[in-house]
Amino acid sequence: MSRADPLQLSLDGASMRRRTVNGASVTAAAQAIRFCLQMGTQLVLARLLDPAQFGLIAMVAPVLGLVIAISECGFGQAIVQRSDLTHPQLSSLFWISAGMGGALTLLAVLCAPLVAAFYAEPRTQWVTVALAGLILLSSVTLVPMALLNRQMRFTVLAAIEVTGIFLGVASGIASAWMGAGYWALVIMQTVNCATVTTLAWACCHWRPGRPAMAPGVGALIRFGAHILGSNLATYLSTSADQVIVGAVNGKVALGLYDRSYNLVVKPLMQLMAPASRVAVPLLSRLQDAPERYGRAYLMMLQLTTALCVPGLLAAGIAAEPLILLLLGPKWLAMAPVFFWISLGGVVSALSASTYWLFTTQSRSAEQMRFSVIVAVISVMAFGLGSLWGVVGVARVSALSFMFVQTPLLVLAATRRGPVTLGMVLRALLPLTAAGLAAAAVAVGVVRYAVGPPWLVLAATFTLAYAVFLLVLVLQPAGRQLVSNARAMLVERKAAA
Repeated sequence: MSRADPLQLSLDGASMRRRTVNGASVTAAAQAIRFCLQMGTQLVLARLLDPAQFGLIAMVAPVLGLVIAISECGFGQAIVQRSDLTHPQLSSLFWISAGMGGALTLLAVLCAPLVAAFYAEPRTQWVTVALAGLILLSSVTLVPMALLNRQMRFTVLAAIEVTGIFLGVASGIASAWMGAGYWALVIMQTVNCATVTTLAWACCHWRPGRPAMAPGVGALIRFGAHILGSNLATYLSTSADQVIVGAVNGKVALGLYDRSYNLVVKPLMQLMAPASRVAVPLLSRLQDAPERYGRAYLMMLQLTTALCVPGLLAAGIAAEPLILLLLGPKWLAMAPVFFWISLGGVVSALSASTYWLFTTQSRSAEQMRFSVIVAVISVMAFGLGSLWGVVGVARVSALSFMFVQTPLLVLAATRRGPVTLGMVLRALLPLTAAGLAAAAVAVGVVRYAVGPPWLVLAATFTLAYAVFLLVLVLQPAGRQLVSNARAMLVERKAAA
């Protein structure tokens, strides 16, 4: 990759495969580190802070997350997906994103009193003001991070994100230890974001030109607008639950819900984010090779599903001993919420993979339409579930996500293009059988095992993954998946 031209894309087939395999390995290792850091942080902070303090920050998070999503304008995906991007177009996207970020930062500060009034919690006003700067930081980091992803520089991206998390975690724990209370969570997020911004610009060999509207940037803006619409719809469908729980049930219930959600979703995000990071540039380069495109997609879908499903099933079924061991008895009330969120997460890899298909096939308008439909269904599920309290929100939303929202997205994504619905169903069939067997074993272990929580958990997770793998290799399609995964590891070692 030429240092003088960071937009150049000149990888041949062998180089692309090598970089994909290396990138998958590097990002997997980085996500393991991130998981350990973030999980360790949750365990430590859960003992230094109480549910109400976590709930206070969780009240503000959906508002700021929504504004950050708007400020990014969907340009990151446009930069990664387009093969004919020019430097003037990139500069235009940067200045538009930065301008949006600055304006929305000011808007968030001005609207902080409204957030406090909505929740009837005055402290959320100053938390909103303090976190508003993350909007601007996120907007000016978008282009360098997207360029690094476009260039498939996965090692650099992993190093940036791990460093940001490490420094954020260190500052957050130190602040909580010194008695900062909920402000420790604000400090942790701010240090993380500022570190990522600094390192992204240091590692990206590109600087913006003077503000101007370059020829052809209109098409990129339209593509980004469709992606933005999809992202906003997705964000609404995954964040409205926190707003509803916080408004209806208060900060303590929201604290329990937020910790359950984070214990499940953070590990899932750390699995799916690097998978998407590898999948989108790879599939974008394979648009003209339908057979290779289909094989690559199905392989990544199967691997991500196989990695997360046994763990999610084991964690949800063993929710009580898991929470007792990790967070302590004061958090035990979150066990049923944690169970339902874990169950819904079983199809998260399938749901997230539809984004790969829509984006890499330039079907952003179609993606936006179906994302809006799914978001409406999701919010309706949250509202219906709130009739039964915080556990009802988790239960109804999980069932809706599994049996309504995800199937709808899959049908939409596979109705045209190289990947068909039949291909997806055949790819997931052996994994479904293995998952059912793993769940049955996990239920038996939790019900009949005796001993301390750590022993029950160790037995549950070990047997769930062992049975999953055993049932998988008993099936021809499962053996092929294991063989493909082994071949990737061999190629990774050869490349190293």
